[in-house]
Amino acid sequence: MKRIFVCLLLLCAVRAVFAQESKTSYFLDHDLYSWKLNPGSRFDENPHTFFSVGTGEASASFLASFNSPRLKLKAIPLLFSGWDDMIAGLEALGSNTKFDFRNYMLASASYNLLTFGRQWESTRYNVSVNMRTENSMRADFDFLTDVLLSPDLKRISGMVGVSNTGFRSFNYMEVALGLGQKLGDKLTMGVAMKLLLGTFGTGVDINDLRIGVQPDGNLAASMDAEMYFATTLLDLGTSNWNGREVYDFSTASFGKVGFSGIGAAVDLGITYCPLDELALGVSVLDLGFINWKDGFDTYLAYNGRMVESLDDIFALEMQPKNARSKMINYNIHASAQYRMPFYDGLSLGLLGTFQQYFREGRFGVTFTPWKWLSLAASAAWNNYGGNLGAAINIRFPGVYMFVAADSFNFGPRMTSIASGLSIAFNNRRK
Repeated sequence: MKRIFVCLLLLCAVRAVFAQESKTSYFLDHDLYSWKLNPGSRFDENPHTFFSVGTGEASASFLASFNSPRLKLKAIPLLFSGWDDMIAGLEALGSNTKFDFRNYMLASASYNLLTFGRQWESTRYNVSVNMRTENSMRADFDFLTDVLLSPDLKRISGMVGVSNTGFRSFNYMEVALGLGQKLGDKLTMGVAMKLLLGTFGTGVDINDLRIGVQPDGNLAASMDAEMYFATTLLDLGTSNWNGREVYDFSTASFGKVGFSGIGAAVDLGITYCPLDELALGVSVLDLGFINWKDGFDTYLAYNGRMVESLDDIFALEMQPKNARSKMINYNIHASAQYRMPFYDGLSLGLLGTFQQYFREGRFGVTFTPWKWLSLAASAAWNNYGGNLGAAINIRFPGVYMFVAADSFNFGPRMTSIASGLSIAFNNRRK
């Protein structure tokens, strides 16, 4: 059971679907969503009230520096029919996974449960509730195929292993209060304060793992790794394993429903318009942390331990819970958008994005032939490759709706889509 639990965690980390806001939609001619990327975005519309329930915005992205495996649907039941079948399925999965040195994966999804806001001539505020998930992984090329997926460990010749490998998954509810304010004719500033309520968090950091046949012919392993698993839904017991107290997953049972983490974050943004046609913006999003509790902690540190199975390697020893304040993934954006003086419906823009494992520059073009229709296209280059994006925004009476994709290749390296629907009432005074 312990082996299945560890492998499932690693498999889920590879295929988890991290929270990227749509970047192509940022170029569209609308203001109901632009504050998601910059809370200090400029005011382009008449005073209005806007709200959405359950359909405000949904986005998902998958970024990878390696070729993601494709698993046939008919093979999925085999993963759960037994340990041997699961190993065989994972081996097939590993044989179709092309890894290289220093691989990274980022995956996210965000779903808006509620948004309510109001914009006046010089002030905008909004309240929103979102569900978000962030996942990241780093791994060496031989991690799956040479270490975890070997059913007969003794067939390994020599010592193999990895360093600086791991993954994390943060899943939480976000309650945000935002405020934007115009300061004169050229400057707009904005801030959003966020309460984060964690539903599930986990992290594995393998600083060093070595396994193989020693000169005396015995199979041994060395390990320096730490792991935490924060959730209120799991109750675990312990048992004795070769004289050590370890977590016993055979005794796992469902716990209580609740939040296993609490934290806070802030968004900051500013837009400066030196000309009527030119807007320059800078924003910092999701600058914050979550303190995870509940669940379990473990730290594995040993050298040259005799092993005969994966159970010997990954026996999770009970440890006192450490302080687990973890930063969420921050976003830094810099933008420039220029509206053509000869045609108000055409504009060009640049958007740069900086994250811990992600750097991107994006060029966008916006075409708004009618007030009710805005189209945008973008091209970008980042550390995961190049891609094209497109977006459309339609304004029905009182309804704003957009669909956007930041990547049209939709391959294993990058996939990103977003959509939104909002209700807006014009509040201009006669």
